[in-house]
Amino acid sequence: MSTKLEPGRRYHCQQLTDGRRPTGVFCCDPDSMGVKLFDYEEFFHLEEGAPVYLRLEDNLVVSMLDTVASGPGRSSYLWEPQATTYFAEISANTVVSGHKPWQPANPIRSVMFRVPHAKALLYNRERLRAAQGRRFPPKAASDPLFEVTVAGMVFKCWYSLSGSFEFGTNDWEPLFEIEFEEPRTLKTYLDPVHSLLQFFSAGAGLQLTPKDITISPQSHAEWLAAIEEDKHTDENYSVVYLWKPAEVEKHDLHVRNSFFMAYKAADLVALKGCLRAWLSRDDDWAKATALMMGSLGLVRQVSGQRLLMACRWLEAIPGGRAERALDDKQLAVILKAAEEAAQAQGCRDLGRRIAGSLRSIKRESNEARFLRLVGSVVTVFGTKAFEPLPSGRNIVSTLVRAMRLRGQEAHSYIEGSDGEEVADLMASTAALEALCYLLTLKDLPIDEAGRDRALHSRMVRTYHYAEMAFPPVKN
Repeated sequence: MSTKLEPGRRYHCQQLTDGRRPTGVFCCDPDSMGVKLFDYEEFFHLEEGAPVYLRLEDNLVVSMLDTVASGPGRSSYLWEPQATTYFAEISANTVVSGHKPWQPANPIRSVMFRVPHAKALLYNRERLRAAQGRRFPPKAASDPLFEVTVAGMVFKCWYSLSGSFEFGTNDWEPLFEIEFEEPRTLKTYLDPVHSLLQFFSAGAGLQLTPKDITISPQSHAEWLAAIEEDKHTDENYSVVYLWKPAEVEKHDLHVRNSFFMAYKAADLVALKGCLRAWLSRDDDWAKATALMMGSLGLVRQVSGQRLLMACRWLEAIPGGRAERALDDKQLAVILKAAEEAAQAQGCRDLGRRIAGSLRSIKRESNEARFLRLVGSVVTVFGTKAFEPLPSGRNIVSTLVRAMRLRGQEAHSYIEGSDGEEVADLMASTAALEALCYLLTLKDLPIDEAGRDRALHSRMVRTYHYAEMAFPPVKN
């Protein structure tokens, strides 16, 4: 039996408490999840932050967690016959629906979810040919498309097939599953979900979001064993968050723009290798990939905010910060020479100021940093990654310009609205995003065809398109 809630439906409900059980209306909208309860005899209140458990009209049990109360109230009629109705409202940031209440500390052994728009990246010719025909459900649905084990977790992707016994399979959608060797809780199970989501967002070049999240205290094997033993099991729970669905350009979701694909057996091997590497490095890359998602979510903006997000992404990438160019001995020699020169000019009180102003020179300049980073990308992806453009501008100079614009935005805001200034901001931002994107991918075991497709990703193409807005540089 499904545990999913219907978005926007107003459910009549009753609070599950030890004493009186007020009734009311529960609604789960994309923008809010809350309940308003009424008691016609006694005052009551809902404690903010505490879980609230409701029985809905269709006998689903809703667990409202991370709650925010609006405060109790009453409505009174003071003439005869006098009457008072008591009410309270509370909203939740997390809602779990099932057939039993869900306690925040309950263990989670597995989670399943869908990723809208990931379908284009996971088309496998052999698997889908086997699924075609009059047999439904097809035997091909019994095995996962791929399976990767990392750090006590098993990541799987299944084909969720739809159709009928009369006409066979007519559609499919990827369904993701993660099993945990050590049980997680609602506070900890989402980290690997986000990691998997970030991997597919990197492949799409666009920010993707999950939907239809289902958690269970059972592993997949335990679930199958219960079915084989003919034991009734209903241990699945649906989880809903206030997450805004990402705006995705569907025409750009094509496998030719992704560094991985699932079309053939060899492609699946490369996909699993990249996914395993992505998940294995998560401790070092978690902040960088989270900021990558922030940049992917700002694709429709040309703004200083988007530029700052790209700068933060670069700083979070391992090796993306400026490296040390001088050791302490070299810096001490330079400082001493500068102080002696100042004293020779009669400026005897500049020692501290000189030391402060020269402290930044111990790290490489932005130009040297970008030469190093661009070189590391070219080593992996080839010269086509940042080949000369019709404008004649060099990507290193554009990246240095991005750092100057960053300073303007950080201290005030970037002024100007004419075409050339907007084009300059767009080119600088796009160059920085393209560099960050390829730096994020360069250490993954991507095959040669995947590296070529990565250069057609939206982020790399946007940089090339932005540079085309500039007239050719005159010699």
